[in-house]
Amino acid sequence: MKKFIQIVPRYNTSSGLLKKEDYMAISSNAMAEKRYLCEYVIPFRKLSKKDKLELKKNLRKDVSILTFGNWISYFSYLLKNKDAIFFANDRILESFIVGLIAKNSFFMSHQSNLPKSGLKRSIFLFFANRFSMLKVSNPFEKKELVRFGVPENKIKYIPLAIDSDFFSKRISKSKKSKLLFKYAIVEDEFIILFLATIRKFKNPYTVIDAIKILKEKGLKFRLLIVGKDKLADEGGPTLKEYAEEKNVSDKIIFAGNLHPEQIVEIFNISDLSVNSSFHEGQCLTVYESAAAGIPLCLPTIGSFTSVFSDSALFHNPSDYKKLAENIIKYAQDRHLMIKHTEINKNILKKIKYEQIKKMLVDFFTGRLQ
Repeated sequence: MKKFIQIVPRYNTSSGLLKKEDYMAISSNAMAEKRYLCEYVIPFRKLSKKDKLELKKNLRKDVSILTFGNWISYFSYLLKNKDAIFFANDRILESFIVGLIAKNSFFMSHQSNLPKSGLKRSIFLFFANRFSMLKVSNPFEKKELVRFGVPENKIKYIPLAIDSDFFSKRISKSKKSKLLFKYAIVEDEFIILFLATIRKFKNPYTVIDAIKILKEKGLKFRLLIVGKDKLADEGGPTLKEYAEEKNVSDKIIFAGNLHPEQIVEIFNISDLSVNSSFHEGQCLTVYESAAAGIPLCLPTIGSFTSVFSDSALFHNPSDYKKLAENIIKYAQDRHLMIKHTEINKNILKKIKYEQIKKMLVDFFTGRLQ
């Protein structure tokens, strides 16, 4: 029986991800459906029963989960299975060495920008060129790799799957009214959504600074923040603390971490979605917002400009004045909002689960042109 082995980062989890959007699970699931013996390998991570149950949530029952306690056993495993199809993920040594051993090796970085340091970039490119093929999730990443010497014919652009049908669902008027009441939102307030696991690279302080400008201009709006705030873990002020410092707490709703069904409800009361990250791979939440028909204010980073160039308003990640300007532009131009959301819906039609699954199988089996 033919074997497919996927190497995934030790921090990998399916927590909060829909099955159709679990970007790690989808490759193994797709290959298992084609009768490949699939092994999902997380090197050097001790898995509790709870961990395995969490990982199995989105994996097929016939996909085995393996881990290894040391380099010797892991290296022996790779040598023993060198004739299998390997899919290695992330810029970690456990993934890089696969390209030196396996005959059919595929790699995905999950990051669009190459390392800034010349030495680190050289090391990354050395390993990247040892793989049979590279998978990228946006056109910008492909251009960057080609620019630094990776042959174009070794790179395939396959987006992460988005469950558009799920996130585009509409809720009833009564449920919407209850939701507005729950968050004390006045019906004609312009609702700006910031949906993310809040970390420094997401650059959330720029969003708050933009909100301060909107407040000073007297706009009728609220910022709705959804996601777990991890800024304190990274040594920065939380968004609540920063909002208080900027005197905009009255304009912000902190909804906390929500499950997907609740996020669908949030999409139904949101007018605009903002992101100001310094870097992203694909960023599921932006695509989910687009699927829900919400216009996008995005940073000028390649992973977004290469996809939404004609259907979003852009700002430099640190330019809070431009972000505020773009928010106001959308708020005052409903025609532009509708135009952009229609373009984005067409973009999303091309990256649904079944389509991406087929592309992945064709990619791993050499049939994707």
